[in-house]
Amino acid sequence: MNTITTIAHYISSPLAQGSQENFDAMMQGNTALQRHEAWSPVQPFMASRFAQEQPLWQRMVHTIQQAWAQTHLPIASNKVVLVVSSTKGSGLSEPLHALANKVAKEVGITTQPLVVSNACISGLCAIIAAKRLLQNGMYSHAIVVGADELSPFIVSGFQSFKALSTSHCKPFDAQRCGLNLGEAVAVMVLSNLPEDKQRSGVFVVESGVIRNDANHISGPSRTGEGCYRALQAVLPQDSTTNLAFVGVHGTSTPYNDEMESIALYRAELLDVPTVGFKGYYGHTLGTAGVLETILSMLAIEHGVVPATKGFETLGVSHPVSVSAQAVPTQKTSFVKLLSGFGGCNAAIYCSKAPAVDKPDATPNATYTPQTLHHIKITPTQVWLDNQLVSTEKQGKDLLVELYKKYNMQYPKFFKMDTLCKLGFVASELLLDAEGAPRFEPTDTRAVVLANASSSLCNDTHYQATIEHAETYFPSPALFVYTLPNIVTGEIAIRNKYFGETSFYIYPQFTPQVLAQLQTLAFGDAHTQSALVGWVECSADDVFEAQLYLVTRNQSF
Repeated sequence: MNTITTIAHYISSPLAQGSQENFDAMMQGNTALQRHEAWSPVQPFMASRFAQEQPLWQRMVHTIQQAWAQTHLPIASNKVVLVVSSTKGSGLSEPLHALANKVAKEVGITTQPLVVSNACISGLCAIIAAKRLLQNGMYSHAIVVGADELSPFIVSGFQSFKALSTSHCKPFDAQRCGLNLGEAVAVMVLSNLPEDKQRSGVFVVESGVIRNDANHISGPSRTGEGCYRALQAVLPQDSTTNLAFVGVHGTSTPYNDEMESIALYRAELLDVPTVGFKGYYGHTLGTAGVLETILSMLAIEHGVVPATKGFETLGVSHPVSVSAQAVPTQKTSFVKLLSGFGGCNAAIYCSKAPAVDKPDATPNATYTPQTLHHIKITPTQVWLDNQLVSTEKQGKDLLVELYKKYNMQYPKFFKMDTLCKLGFVASELLLDAEGAPRFEPTDTRAVVLANASSSLCNDTHYQATIEHAETYFPSPALFVYTLPNIVTGEIAIRNKYFGETSFYIYPQFTPQVLAQLQTLAFGDAHTQSALVGWVECSADDVFEAQLYLVTRNQSF
């Protein structure tokens, strides 16, 4: 059986250039976090930022070139794909798919890039998506790049939640008081290689899963539900035999760290060392999953469990094994865990080849997804299973009309942005057409959606609240909806879906995009059905939804 291995990587960060150089700096206890007063009227903040300004796409190109040079492979091939992980990229002026296409062209990639925008778990989602595309046989090599840059938009948004600390973050510590942000670009090159062609010492991405906690779009589950389910699904049966550590999200916020401690307790991992990397780099947003996975691989190569910088005294309800000092290890596998807005959680399990007892989230079967129902909504018309639905209103009023006409009874609807209202109404009509019992908890249904403009409509609304000093008032209620994956979270919460929720960015919706979304959705063997499709909203009255309720039609 072919396995997905990491054949190259590179980190560009304010701490150092190069993966090994970053690891060495981290092991020396260095941090790039410092106080910034970059943009008035944004309040001062603690962050890790590049000293010299440079366009994000150029940093991405440089980092990819440094990583790819290690492979000695041709990059212009229909078997090489670029997978970009980002929340906001270089800001509102450039769509994420345009950023990805620019980078792909500069480095010579000829295939259509895939962009993952799944809040703070985006980096791990990109690794998982790359693994699935490689195992499906679509490509032989995937370049996964995580990249985000800080801006008044992002900093003010986190400040609106009162989530930022003005001092160095202290993951899992009793005195923790918030997170720090950070910038970095990190690249992993994954390859689909037969076992007999693997190089010794490479790392195998054994398994990866995404789970929603179906709890709240901006607050983690108090029972650690999503993280626990991700850990439970990703680990092999004898989970601690060769497990060196769990690399947690460790944002240093009161609720996140507490939630993760509960998840580790429920997963019976309290005796396994726990490592947080945010004290060195801050929270690097879409880069975090890629950056911290590379650092974890290097830690295993050097036989060490890194220290959690900033930690002193345990301040969570369960005795997780966090250490302020690095400790040696001879074990050769690790788990990387992340969580994010929209109730999303992700985990990957990696080990140094050769691997033993490999769990695999890809089914040993062929399948042809079967569409049960399809809906299309435009500002003027609605079609359900190719039948025109009678409506009178247009634009955003059409969505309210559908909500009331079909008695959807979900008061949170009126707090949603237009993108979420669109996805919510479309999913409600699809699920009613299905005719199955509603609101019964399940983790076998995924919600995998895409669009071209991310959350542009609400981005514009939020930007207006911070544009001028005299009217500066960043709103957490607006900011949370500046992440496109929130629509998948709203659907999961409404329906008690604990399965996968993911969001991708493409230039346009095509049959090929739909097929790829289905491949990604059913890349997890646990997924038996999915809501997949397109939810585009560039303005309150300019939108389109095309959603499909699809089941796995499987044959062995």
